[in-house]
This record gives sequence, structure tokens and C-alpha cells, in this order.
Amino acid sequence: MSEDQGLQERFTQPATWRWSTIRNARGHDMRCGGSLPEDGIVNAHILYVPGLSETAEKTFELAKDFNKNAIGFWTADRFGQGMSGRFLSNKFKQHSEGFHHDSADMIQVARE
Repeated sequence: MSEDQGLQERFTQPATWRWSTIRNARGHDMRCGGSLPEDGIVNAHILYVPGLSETAEKTFELAKDFNKNAIGFWTADRFGQGMSGRFLSNKFKQHSEGFHHDSADMIQVARE
């Protein structure tokens, strides 16, 4: 177990994981993260789109599995979730301008 987080190793951040922030087309910050295989050999990339109320940290075990198979793994906290920006000051309340904005955000994540 990882002593600092009290988590099993498989649930901890991959060694090559990197965080970044992008600004979506509507001017809001979105937190993104991803990792590449440790040996640098990449045969494909995957963009994992989280569900409602999921954060990037939930995907660490999945990212490690993909990386072991020469696949780069990328995800983002959707706008209004996780460590991304929010419409409302109360971070426990959800709001959306519609699915078309969510899909445009993920297309931007994939491009950047």
C-alpha cells in the first residue's frame, strides 16, 4: 500500500501521469491528465470520457492497464466536475449547458 494515500499501488497515479489545464471554447478551465507507457512505445491512444460525478483519479488503475499494452491514456474532468471549473459557486451542485458542449470539450481535449 502507498503509505501517503492509504491506497493499494494499483489505485495510485501512474509514474508517467501528467496533469494540465486547458481552456475550453467558452473560456472555462478544464483539468486534464494522462500517461504514456514507461518504455515510450505507443501503438494507440485512448480518450476516456468520464461519467457524471467521476474524476480523473478514478481512472489510474485503468490507465496503468492500457499503458502496459502500449496505449496512451488521456482523460479530463468534465466542466463542472472534479477539479475543472464550475458554473456555480457550490461545487456540489451540477449544471450543464447541454451535451453538445461536453462533446466539443472532449474533442478539444483530444486535439490538444
